[in-house]
Amino acid sequence: MNVSQMIVFFCIGVWSTETALANSTLNIQAKQAIFDITIDGSLNDWGKVEWIPLGEGLPGISAVKMNELLDHGVTEPPGTAQTAADLSGAFAIKWNKEFLYLAADITDNVRVVGRGQRDWGWWIRDGVSLFLDVPNDGDGLDWVSGDHSFSFIADNDIVGWWRHGDKTGHREVAMPDVVEYTVLLGDGGNYTLEAAIPMDLLGEFTPEWKPPFAGKNMGFILLVTDPDGEQPDWGGQLIYGGDFDHDKNWPDLILVENRPKETQDNRPETGQIEGQILLRSTGEAWMGGEVNVFNGDGQEVTSTFVDHSGRYEMRLTCG
Repeated sequence: MNVSQMIVFFCIGVWSTETALANSTLNIQAKQAIFDITIDGSLNDWGKVEWIPLGEGLPGISAVKMNELLDHGVTEPPGTAQTAADLSGAFAIKWNKEFLYLAADITDNVRVVGRGQRDWGWWIRDGVSLFLDVPNDGDGLDWVSGDHSFSFIADNDIVGWWRHGDKTGHREVAMPDVVEYTVLLGDGGNYTLEAAIPMDLLGEFTPEWKPPFAGKNMGFILLVTDPDGEQPDWGGQLIYGGDFDHDKNWPDLILVENRPKETQDNRPETGQIEGQILLRSTGEAWMGGEVNVFNGDGQEVTSTFVDHSGRYEMRLTCG
């Protein structure tokens, strides 16, 4: 995937000509979603899922200097620059026969979405980008049919950006309407994101991408942008799975079945629990923690993360 325009020089260091073997230890297994996921920005539908942590120095996060977080001085709250409070979070991916689902829970100390900037300037806005090599051909730097980047801006009023390859070459266009996504804003620059990418859209550019999807895989990386300085500005980023957009080096996103498919007719009855967790010492909300639910036999049945106000909701099977 060669992005020769200046925008990707800022984003994924394509000037590097080095290549490396893909790190299979960074492969992730995306489980099939048993129930449809409502794209409302809340993470209540995600239940017990593997969340991949994002933060400088964590496994799978690019350590090249270009991708490091920066200290923007007066634009950064004191003591937060280049820490987990500057930029960190977690992401998860699920799928069903209709959609590839993405969820992200992002901690960011400064909210910057670049209102008034050019539409395609996704790298100078807070947001999450999912890069996909659907045919998993590892073709390299060229953007060919089947290569995609879906950039979701941390603002529901700013249209996201879709970079992809087709028969004519490299394309840069606004996010198509068929891709559904919603952002919920928290304190400061914190936000959660949910997105649903139609499988049909991916299949349009990769004909072999068709059901059954269980067992199929594609190359991927995930990027979180963080422009904390004066606008327009480049503020560093976190990348999981690689250093730049040479897709030969990317790990695999593997679609796996969760359990035997259940139809709407025999879906078990469910109930919902919700609450808010406050710190006893200060009364402040407990942020970023995980809530685990156990049955009467002491076995864990599900878990979820609290949001930035310490609240949580989860759906449980009755009985």
